[in-house]
Amino acid sequence: MKKVLWPLVILLLLALAVFTRLYKLSEAPSTLIIDEAHYAYISYSLLKTGKDEHGLSYPVVFKGFGDYKLPAQVYALLPFVSFFDLNNLAARLPAAISGILLVFVVYLLFLEWKFSKKAAFLAALLTLISPWTFILSRFAYEANLGLLFFSLALLFIFKARLKPNLLFFLLSALFFALSIYAYVIYKFIAVFFVLFFAVYFFFFSKKNKLKTGMFLTLFSLLIVPFFFGQAANSNLARFKQVGVFSNEQLIATVNENRHFCLQNYPKLLCYGIFNKPIVYSKELINDFIKSYSPEYLFIKGDENLTYMNVDDTGLFATFLLPLYLIGLAIFVYKFFNKKNKESKLFLFFLLSGLLIVPIPAILSGVQKIRISALFIFILPIFTMAYEFLNEKLTKKIYFDLLLLILCLTSLSTYFVNFISVHASKKDFYYDSFAKDIFAFTDDYVKKNEVDEVIIQSFFSDPLMYYAYYQKIEPIYYQSKIVLDQSEGSGFQHALSLGKYRVAKNEEPNTLACAAHLKGLRVIYVDNHWLSKDHILTRIKSRSGALTYAFIIDLSSFGEELTRTGKCK
Repeated sequence: MKKVLWPLVILLLLALAVFTRLYKLSEAPSTLIIDEAHYAYISYSLLKTGKDEHGLSYPVVFKGFGDYKLPAQVYALLPFVSFFDLNNLAARLPAAISGILLVFVVYLLFLEWKFSKKAAFLAALLTLISPWTFILSRFAYEANLGLLFFSLALLFIFKARLKPNLLFFLLSALFFALSIYAYVIYKFIAVFFVLFFAVYFFFFSKKNKLKTGMFLTLFSLLIVPFFFGQAANSNLARFKQVGVFSNEQLIATVNENRHFCLQNYPKLLCYGIFNKPIVYSKELINDFIKSYSPEYLFIKGDENLTYMNVDDTGLFATFLLPLYLIGLAIFVYKFFNKKNKESKLFLFFLLSGLLIVPIPAILSGVQKIRISALFIFILPIFTMAYEFLNEKLTKKIYFDLLLLILCLTSLSTYFVNFISVHASKKDFYYDSFAKDIFAFTDDYVKKNEVDEVIIQSFFSDPLMYYAYYQKIEPIYYQSKIVLDQSEGSGFQHALSLGKYRVAKNEEPNTLACAAHLKGLRVIYVDNHWLSKDHILTRIKSRSGALTYAFIIDLSSFGEELTRTGKCK
C-alpha cells in the first residue's frame, strides 16, 4: 500500500505545482515587465528573420539594451512563441515549467543527499509554497531556468559520487554549462562547483580520475563561446552596470563625509576613515548578512521592489523561521562533529554554497532573483531541523500534520493575495499603462492621422513595449530602429522607431511649439499634465481610480502657446 501511496502523494504535489504556476499565468499580472517583453520579442525576431532585434544571426549572447542577455531564455522561448504567438502566456511558460520541474528535482536531490522520504517531500513542498520560487515561476525570469539547470547538475554529480556512471558525469557537466547560459550569477557559481567536485573526485575518489577529466573537458568545451566576440564582453558587463561598484551615491557620501571631517581633523585621518574600500566593504558585508537575515528571508523580502514582492512577505513563509534557526544550530553542530565522516562532503558542500553563492548577488545588489541559487542551499537547513524534531517527538503524525496544514494555508493565502489583490492593486509596477498607450496611439499611426508620437521616458524602454504589444514586424524593427548613444555604464536604449520617438530631457512646451511651427500633427505621452485641455485620453489603473498616463494633442497645445505668445 505504501509503495502506491507515496508516488500518489508526489503526483498530487506536482499537480498543485502545475495549478499554482499556470493558473491565470498571462493575466496575473496582465502585462509584462520590460525584460519579459524584451526576451519574448527577441525570440519572435529570431523566428521571423533568423536574427535578433539588432540584426545579428543567432548570437551566443544578445546585446539587448547593452545588458547582454544570455541565450538560454531566448532559445527556450522559441517553441512557445512559435506555437502561441507573441503574447504573455508564451513569454512566461518556460519559467513556469521550470518552476514545476524544480519541485520534483528538489525531491530527487534531497533523496540523493540521504534525507528521509518525508524530509525530501518537505523540501519539495517548501519549493512549491515559497514566495521566492512562486515569483520566479510566475514571471519570465531567466533565473528560474538557471536554478533548474543548476539543481539538475547537482543531482547528477551527487549520483556520480555513489554510482560513478560516466553518463552522470557528462549530464552534470552539461547542466552546469547550461546554467551559465541561463543566468549571469552561474558564471561564477557553476565554475566554482565544477572545480569543487573535480578536486573531490581527483583526490578523494581516485578511481574516477578519467571520468572527472571528461567531466571537466566537456564543461570547458561547452563554455568556450563565452571567451570570444560579443559573448566575452558580457562576462563582467552586468556587474559594472548594477550593484555596489556602480553606486554613485556611495562615492558622493564618501566625498561629503571627507568634506565635513576636514573642517576639524587632518587630511590623513579623514581620508583614512572615509574612503571607498571601507565603504564598499561595509556595504558588501551588510548585503551578505542581509541574505541570511530573518527579516529579509521571512518578513519583508525585497520590500523596495514591488514588482517582485507582495507586501510584508519574505522569501519563505514566516512560520518557517523557528525551523530555520534550529536548522542552523544543527548544521553547525554536525559540521564540527568529527563522528559524521560520511556526511562530511555534503556538509562541506553546503557550507561552501552558503558562503560562496551570495557573492555575485552582493556585488550586484541583493534581490531574490540574484540570490536564487541560494534557495537550494537554504532548503537543507529546514530539513535538518525537521529530521531532528521528528526524532525527538513522540507524536510524529501530529507534527507532520501541523506542518502540512501550515504549508497549505500559507500557499493558499499567498496565492489568493497575489492573484486577486497584488497583481491588480500594484499594476502600475508592471507598466500596465504601456499596453493601453500603444493600443491608443497606434490607431492614429495606422490611420495616418499623426506625423509623430513623442513619449516621455517615464517608464523603461517604451519602444520595446511598442514592438511587443503591437507585434511590429522584426524586419521593420531591425531596419528602422534608431539607438541612442551608449551610456557610460554600457546601457544603450532605443530612441526612435518609425513615427515613435522617446523624448530626451525635452519640455512639453518646447516640443509643442516646435510641432506647431513645423505644422506637424503630434501626439505626446506623459505621466504628468497640469492642464485640463488638449487631452485625447487618460490611461487609468485597472480599478479606474488612478491615472497613470496622459495622451495629449501636442499640436493644438502648440497652437495655444503660439496664440498666447508663449512660443519664442
